[in-house]
Amino acid sequence: MNILVHACCAPCAAYCLEKLVNDGYKPTAYFYNPNIHPVEEHNRRLAELKRFTGEAGYSLIVKEDSPEAWQQAVKELENEPEGGKRCAVCFEMRLEKATIYAKENGFDTFTTVLTISPHKNSRTIHDIG
Repeated sequence: MNILVHACCAPCAAYCLEKLVNDGYKPTAYFYNPNIHPVEEHNRRLAELKRFTGEAGYSLIVKEDSPEAWQQAVKELENEPEGGKRCAVCFEMRLEKATIYAKENGFDTFTTVLTISPHKNSRTIHDIG
């Protein structure tokens, strides 16, 4: 079963991709994260994910978008605390792009590595998914 895996970084993706392969899936990593700032951090995470997926033999799709797209999506939520409404909007934005890509490109399903982070609200992510 082909599965698109939204990934924010190589450390989170590594475990998830390996687990999915062991469970019989054929995962493709999908990097879409216009929320990661500053640009140097975004580029560092993307470069490491490219390195990891290349060395491990996983496919990687990179969907670029300007930071302004994210800034527009969370406009007027700038004062929300970490884990607040801004995070839900951000999760929804990224999962929506992954859903569209998966549907348009023949994937059987999709998922995200965001739920394994101790800094993210898994319930919110599951509800959005």
